Order: sequence, then structure tokens, then C-alpha cells
Amino acid sequence: MNEVSHELSNELNNELSNELNKELNKDLDPRIARTRLAVQMSVVKLLSAEHPFSALTISEVAVDAGVTRKTLYARFGSLEQVVKDVAFSMFEEIAKTISDDMVKVPLSESALTPLVFRAYDQHQAILTPLLKYCPAFLFVEPCREVIGKLLDRTISVNQFRPLPAFEREYLIAIFCSTLHATLMVWIEREYNDSPDQLAELIMKILGPGVDTFLTSLE
Repeated sequence: MNEVSHELSNELNNELSNELNKELNKDLDPRIARTRLAVQMSVVKLLSAEHPFSALTISEVAVDAGVTRKTLYARFGSLEQVVKDVAFSMFEEIAKTISDDMVKVPLSESALTPLVFRAYDQHQAILTPLLKYCPAFLFVEPCREVIGKLLDRTISVNQFRPLPAFEREYLIAIFCSTLHATLMVWIEREYNDSPDQLAELIMKILGPGVDTFLTSLE
């Protein structure tokens, strides 16, 4: 294993170990928590070794995780769900660090976007294989779920009127598609740009428009 791969493996082990501790603090059987994390770790580890998602098999992941095929199916149902769960956990963890003050309009003057990109920077070990080697929908679908909750919270905190369903769905889709594309370029550029640089760029491009749209809901 080369130095870069070893470093990535250590980051992955540390990050998923932290996730295991969080799972064990939930009302979940420790054995189930360990099995779930073992499967998630195996999928991300195999992806990190430049193993395309389309080439992964249930049997391969089960063997690497030290579980049976039956157990893997029982806990997740499919490898697609494993990836979605990994992505959802990452999004949800970041969302929990966002305070109500951060979602007050104008968002272009908020600490929200820098905080989010700094968080993604800390999740490189998971973010990179998910975006490079998995279909986009496995990232976008859990993103839409978490962004939807955050959007509803933003509207509530600012005491805006509720969004019509079609506007809400399109706005969430725009956010998540933009995020996916931005992170893909960041990865292609090997994270050479700082999180704050990205946040500043995104706010220059999207901030005024988002603020205008949200204030129209007053």
C-alpha cells in the first residue's frame, strides 16, 4: 500500500470509527451497529481502491465485512442502500452543526456556507470514493432529503410562508445538483482550493439570487 493509500485508509478508519461510536450511542443493538458499520466501511474501502460501484457485488462486500450475504440483505437490502446510508449520515451530521442563526436571511452574509464546505473538507475519506465511483443519484437522493429538512427549517426560522410543492422540489434539486457538481470539480482539483474559497465563490454566484427568492416569501 502506498503512502497516499495508507493515509486515506487511516482517515477512513478514523471517520467510520467515529460513526460507530455515534451508532452505539443510539437505541440500537451494538451487534447491529457494528455490522452496519462493517458493511459501510467495506463498501467505502473497496470504492477507495478505485473499484467502481458497478463492479461491486454483495458477495465481495459481505466477505470483506465479515458478514453473510443474508445479513447484508437484512440490514440494507442492496449495495445502493449502503451508499445512500453513508451519504445520508454525512449530510445529517453536517446539518446538525448548523444553528438557527446560520439560516437567517440574508444567507449570503451567513457563516452557513463556509461551515458546510469546511465540514466536507473533513470528510474527504468518504466523500471522494462516493462521488468518484458511484452513480450521482446515490449522492443526490439522500442530499435532497436532508436539504429538504434544512430548507423547511430556514423557512420556519425566518417565519416565511410555506413554499408551493413544485417550487420546493425544484429548489432542493438545484441545491443538490449544484453541490454534487461543485464537489466533483473540487475532487478533480485534488482539494487544492480551500473550503472558504469555494464558499465565497458559491455565495457570489448563488447568494443574491437565493436571498431574493427567500425574501419574496415574507
